[in-house]
Amino acid sequence: MIGAIVGDIVGSVYEWNNIKTKNFPLFREDCFFTDDTVMTCAVAEAIMEGGTRDAFIDAMKKYGRMYPDAGYGGRFGAWLRSDSREPYNSFGNGSAMRVSPCAWVMDCGFCARTGMWPIVGRNRAALSAQVTHDHPEGVKGAAAVADAGRDPARLSVQRDLPRNRSPGHHRLSRGCHPQRHLPGRR
Repeated sequence: MIGAIVGDIVGSVYEWNNIKTKNFPLFREDCFFTDDTVMTCAVAEAIMEGGTRDAFIDAMKKYGRMYPDAGYGGRFGAWLRSDSREPYNSFGNGSAMRVSPCAWVMDCGFCARTGMWPIVGRNRAALSAQVTHDHPEGVKGAAAVADAGRDPARLSVQRDLPRNRSPGHHRLSRGCHPQRHLPGRR
């Protein structure tokens, strides 16, 4: 969840002004949080309130109305402002962008402490999507992102992050090329 929020803030200045370099400042003075951060916090609150359909709808509408100018898409913004509690068949990426708190519910340590099974987190991911993005592709996207976030959620930041980063910059020198050539990957 923290990584999703940091990524949202760092990427905010590049969303409409893309760059083609791997060496860039992480936090510029003009960085800001967007609708993705607002809805990520709403999903986290909904999970803490029981993770029901109504909890997701209530939290999304509450946070969306608290931050009305965060950059929501047209249909989602209209849904936030409306009294409707029904989804609008979206298959956009919003459901995947806000789902990172569900990965924490899938974490084995969390499961051991609470007695929940990892499938509960995956089901919460699907439900968090279905309240707005009820098209099957929107639901699949949210579940896939939660699945992908499960293992990184267990990493130790102290142990796993390189120590040679300069303040304010992130070097993406490794990229994703090593993962592309793993055995069994195409």
